[in-house]
Amino acid sequence: MRNPLIPCVAALVFVSVLTSPAPAQSRLGMLGTNIRNSAGDAWDVWTSPFRGQPDDWLYALGIVAGSAGVSLADAGVDRVAVKQSNGVAGSLLKPFREGGVAFSGRFLTPLALGALAVSVATRNSRLQEGLLGCGAAYAASSVVRTYVIYPIIDRTRPDSSRGSQTPPARFGDQYDIDVPGGSPWGRHSFPGGHVVNVSACATFLTRRYSMGAAEAIP
Repeated sequence: MRNPLIPCVAALVFVSVLTSPAPAQSRLGMLGTNIRNSAGDAWDVWTSPFRGQPDDWLYALGIVAGSAGVSLADAGVDRVAVKQSNGVAGSLLKPFREGGVAFSGRFLTPLALGALAVSVATRNSRLQEGLLGCGAAYAASSVVRTYVIYPIIDRTRPDSSRGSQTPPARFGDQYDIDVPGGSPWGRHSFPGGHVVNVSACATFLTRRYSMGAAEAIP
């Protein structure tokens, strides 16, 4: 599966090309201001449900209903994915799968830190806003998911590293849900962290910047 964070990196690069340095201000002062603002961004994420309009809740309900409908095909998709894991497609995607060099934060974090260093050195406030705002949205959603949702409800994660000897998925496995939840990482698949994090980051970028056609990238 393609690493879902890569589109956000591409969008951030696009934004940085369009931005220009802010008026004269100390580098540390600018960074401190943007860090304080990012704390407000996190607060906005946590309080967003209280600002939701009827259309927003209807949209959220539609997403839940659509996800429930798609889940009916989970077992079949899992069997195909496991069967093709050692094929051509699996080999091409290996760097982005569990254990791959481009998997999770090991790939994105150095890029983000490098971009942040460039933004500080060049006093590019808008690039800092993009990086820190995206990071704040990512962290805020992760905190809620990890410390609020997962202790309440959990479901087994699909393991992309399993081999052909693993029994194929059966219909009903996707509904093996426990309430209350637990702490083992292997049961943290509901909701999916990659989707939630990349959605939070993409929402910040598209609302903060006028990105035109690039808004479709995240």
